[in-house]
Parts: sequence; structure tokens; C-alpha cells
Amino acid sequence: MKRLKCASILFAFVVLLLAGCSDEAQSPVTPTDQAIQAPAPLQKNFIRYFVGKEGPDPVDPALIVYPPRIVDNGKMFGSLQEHTYFHATFSDGAPDLLSGKGVLELNYKYDPNANEGFTWGKLTVKPYALEGSEGVWEITWHGKMWVDMTTGQTISPLEWVGHGKGGVINGMQLHCDDTIYMTNYLNWEGKGGKNDYVKEH
Repeated sequence: MKRLKCASILFAFVVLLLAGCSDEAQSPVTPTDQAIQAPAPLQKNFIRYFVGKEGPDPVDPALIVYPPRIVDNGKMFGSLQEHTYFHATFSDGAPDLLSGKGVLELNYKYDPNANEGFTWGKLTVKPYALEGSEGVWEITWHGKMWVDMTTGQTISPLEWVGHGKGGVINGMQLHCDDTIYMTNYLNWEGKGGKNDYVKEH
């Protein structure tokens, strides 16, 4: 009798359990539940490659050169500010939101005994396409420098990293790896990058 009673109780428990599972499976999914369960959309980045070139502003170079400081066993530290241009050629036909006029801040540490050193600085570019509206590129750069004893030019392979600030370029990113060839502060050009691109979100 006890065995029959226990079996009845166990059978009733199983029936209730199955009924509960059945109800749960048939319960409707609310929009809130769907929103929680739905995967978040992936953010897409668009890479736009370009060929870049930069140099002194031929119309208004507005050059300010600070006298170098001689320290550390003859090594030279110097800096300057200059109005420049930045030109980008995109191959995708989309609007050019990079080319424009800039303000360059250049610093360097140079060892005249070894004819080499290190240079770094900042560049702020206002795109021509955004004249009269918000949006500037804030770029930092750095790289080695040395003097070609044959030509007398200072050569500096640089890495540029920038971010768009404000307006339609806000949040965009820039990478550039061209080389500067400089005869003097008013006669130089940056070109030849192999991995120049703007990343748009």
C-alpha cells in the first residue's frame, strides 16, 4: 500500500512538472524580452585609402623659428611653428574631408656628431570642404631624422595619427606613414606613404 501511495505521489509530481514545462514553452515572448535577446548590431568601420602630400603653405608660411638649445654633449633641441597645407587624393570618389590648411608644431632633438636625431609634433588641419563649419583634424606625429650627406637634405620617415574633432568628421581616425624631405624650413615636402587611410564609422 505504501509503495502504491508513493508511486501515485511521484506520478502526480511528474505530471505537474511536465505541465509547468509545457506552459513555459507556450508562454508568449514580449517585445521587451525580444529586445533583450536580440544581438546588438555590429558597428561598421569604412577604410578610405589616400595618397597624401604636405608642405609649407606657399601663400602664407607664417614661420616662427625658436633658437635651438645646445645641451647634452652638443645635442640640439629646437622647435618651430608654421602654416602648412595637407593634400589627400582619395580614389573612391567620396567627398574629401581631409585636404586643407594646417598649423604645424615641430620639435626635434639632433646630434650633429652622428647627423641623426628624433622629431615629433602636432598638426591641426582645417579641411577646405568644412570652411565656415565645424570640424578640424588634430594630428600627432613622430619619427627618426638624419641628414643625407650627398644632398644635404634632412630625411624623416614619420608616423601620423589623427582624430576628427567636431562636425561631420567627429570621431573619424587618420593614419599616415609618409616621409619628409627638407632642404630648409620653407622648402620641404612630405610624400610617399604606403599605408595612408581615414577610418570612418
